[in-house]
Amino acid sequence: MRDHRKTGYLLLLLVLFGILAAGCASAADSEEDTSGQESIGDGVIRLYYLDADEDSFHTVDYTLENTEDPLLASYEVVSRLSDTEDSHTEIYKPAIYDDVVVNSISIDGVEETVDLGVGYRQLDAAEAILLRAAMVKSLVQIDGVESVRFTINGDSLLDSDDNPIGPMTKDTFILEEEADSLYDSEETVTLYYADMEGSGLIEYKTQLSS
Repeated sequence: MRDHRKTGYLLLLLVLFGILAAGCASAADSEEDTSGQESIGDGVIRLYYLDADEDSFHTVDYTLENTEDPLLASYEVVSRLSDTEDSHTEIYKPAIYDDVVVNSISIDGVEETVDLGVGYRQLDAAEAILLRAAMVKSLVQIDGVESVRFTINGDSLLDSDDNPIGPMTKDTFILEEEADSLYDSEETVTLYYADMEGSGLIEYKTQLSS
């Protein structure tokens, strides 16, 4: 599936599973939110689509119609991420692949659960990361949504060791252009990239500094 995108195309997507460096806690407590995930205006958010090559993201400013109800707003965002209205497909593509169905969305407090159909299991590791990142980074901009948990036909989403994957926040997925702004001093972090076959993740330790 989509073999042309299995050659290390996630070099622009840094996936940070937790805050691994000693200085990260102080950075998270900073009064200034530098993650780029906040709403950029009254009811205006950034939708994360895939770019034309489907190896990174193309963001589009979007004004929500449902600003009072986070659940309705979430369905609205998911609908947009599934459809680029054809006129823009030469620039960007849906972040939710055609063979992946969103069965339902529910909210408990500020945690949202998105239940996906079994088509999600047919994605390779790189595609799955892109889809989750696009959905999380778009949905957490909605007022009242702070984290997103994924299930597959009601079952918990599992990692490669068959452990349930918990809720994901705006800090779970950090793009390359965002990484430097998260640290006020040089820190060692562990990054995870999709391998060339798209079947697993490669661990890579590096230094990040502002």
